[in-house]
Order: sequence, then C-alpha cells, then structure tokens
Amino acid sequence: MDDLFGLSMNYIMLGLLAALGISLASVGYVVLRSRVMFRMGLRNMPRRIGQTVLIVIGLMLSTLIISAAFTTGDTVDYSLTNVTYTLLGHTDEVVQRRGETDAPPNQRNSTVPQEVNDQLRDALEAANDPNIDGYLPALFEQVPILNPESGLSEPSGTFVGLDADSLDGFPDIISTSTGELLDLGSLADDEA
Repeated sequence: MDDLFGLSMNYIMLGLLAALGISLASVGYVVLRSRVMFRMGLRNMPRRIGQTVLIVIGLMLSTLIISAAFTTGDTVDYSLTNVTYTLLGHTDEVVQRRGETDAPPNQRNSTVPQEVNDQLRDALEAANDPNIDGYLPALFEQVPILNPESGLSEPSGTFVGLDADSLDGFPDIISTSTGELLDLGSLADDEA
C-alpha cells in the first residue's frame, strides 16, 4: 500500500508517530507531575483482570478489522486495475456507435459506416498528434462456431474482424494459447 485516502504512507506514519509521541509525553507528564494519579490508574488493571483483558482484546480486534478492510480494499483495487489493463491492453479509448433501435444491446446494429470510419481516420492523420499511436477499426459479431476437423461447435462466440493495414500502432497482439505475437497480415482467407 503506497497511499491511503490520497495521502502518502510516509506522511501518515509521521503523523501517527507524532500523535504517539504526544500521547507518551502527556503520560510522562502525569507520571512526573502527579504520581498518585498515575498509580491510581495502574492499580485497577490487576484488580480487574477480566475487564483489562477484554479491553485489550477489543482494541486488538478493532485494529485487525480496520487493517483487513484496508487490505481488502487494496486487493480489490489492484484486481480491478489489473483486469482493466488485461482486457484493454494499450487501448486508451474505444469509440462505439450507439444502436438506433430499442432492441436489446446484443441485437443492435452498432456498426460504424465505412464513410464515418474514413472521416475519423483522416481527421486523426491530419491532427498528427504524437499522443495517438494508432487507430484500429474493429468489427465484433456474435456467431455460431463450428470446427470441421474436430466436429466440435459452440452456439455463440465473438467473431472479431481487424484491419491488418491499421496494426502499426498496435504491435502487441498476442495469442492467448501460445503467448506469441500474432501477425494478422500473414493469415490466409480461410484461417482464423
């Protein structure tokens, strides 16, 4: 954990050490100034062992619960960030057309027309922005899948179509089965 609520852990540590120092200094002041009050406070601990143990265990348990909450929060935050980076890779922005019907999202036609795609590509090339590495139009369709060699099928799969000429800014398209870089331009018409 590097920060908590936007504050660096170093600053939090220094603040807590300062608070501990002030607390110990005030107890030391009471010891030096009024020993009777200090002894009166200490003598109740051995007399009421059950309450003392209960208070100490309660403080330990509350500290454990708060620490576990922070740890769980960090774990969930890391997991969400990791999943996002895994799914999107180096993609910073995805532009998608909203369907024009009231059909469910998986049945809408959200395909961007070719002329809009060309206009967007021309605008990005004209802007010549060094922060834009590439532009890659993609087509996603839900289709049934059949492997004629094994005879296995899947009723619904996502078919992804990419423009092989637009892959210059995306050098890291990796095979999920082998972990090697894929060259989409080398695929034949009947390969997937």
